[in-house]
Amino acid sequence: MPNFRLTFFERLSFLTSSVVLIDGGREKEKVIHDMLSAKRCIVVSFLNYHAVNLAIFDASMMECLIRSNYLFRDGVGVEKFLEANSFSPGINMNGTDLIPLILEKNESGSSRPVIILGGDEERCKLASKNLKESGVNVIDCHHGYNDNGFYLNLLSKYSTCDPIIVLGMGMPRQEKLAIEISNKFADRNFLIVSGGAIVDRLSGDVKRASDFFVKNKLEWLYRFCKEPARLFKRICLGGPFFVFYSIVYTIKNRICFFSER
Repeated sequence: MPNFRLTFFERLSFLTSSVVLIDGGREKEKVIHDMLSAKRCIVVSFLNYHAVNLAIFDASMMECLIRSNYLFRDGVGVEKFLEANSFSPGINMNGTDLIPLILEKNESGSSRPVIILGGDEERCKLASKNLKESGVNVIDCHHGYNDNGFYLNLLSKYSTCDPIIVLGMGMPRQEKLAIEISNKFADRNFLIVSGGAIVDRLSGDVKRASDFFVKNKLEWLYRFCKEPARLFKRICLGGPFFVFYSIVYTIKNRICFFSER
């Protein structure tokens, strides 16, 4: 298991080997079906450049990501990093699109109950209301400002009903809570999905970018323009940092490749 003594090169190698890359729509449909029908505790996480930045410095975040049953590639930053290192990055499996699709497929098939945890109280309740109106069986919702013990105790009440648990608490808290839940309920059929700002999106308060931004892979710019204060550090400082060590990693990787030939 990784620890603080690992170099950033070794950590990036761990993450690269752990990410689940999905080639297209059919494979995406299959993996959603597999997650919903699994008779075990499943943790779903997303690897975007911000998650990579956190894992570089936080061993517990690193452990949470590589212990996830499904670690999906999310966003253009990781896409370009994988391409530079001779990986086919597959399709973008971001939580903004994938989580609503999981809930939609669930209602048309297994119809497992849903629990929403995260966001502020108003947005959480609004997200729950919107989902219920669309036919999703939301059985409980709570804002994301309680301690982890509260959520573990809450979920004990639902340990036999195979819930889908959507966590919208931001990184790295949601990933760490997801692993805590999976440790405590390892013998249960929980599907735990970490969704970042998904509660804000499901509430309707935070709108999705237009097709222009999505198609041109500029959704990060749209989000920054909407919330510059909250995202300044992540994008303006974290973005260049990710680019820097991605370049260093790629150069070192290629030097190692040619030196072994």
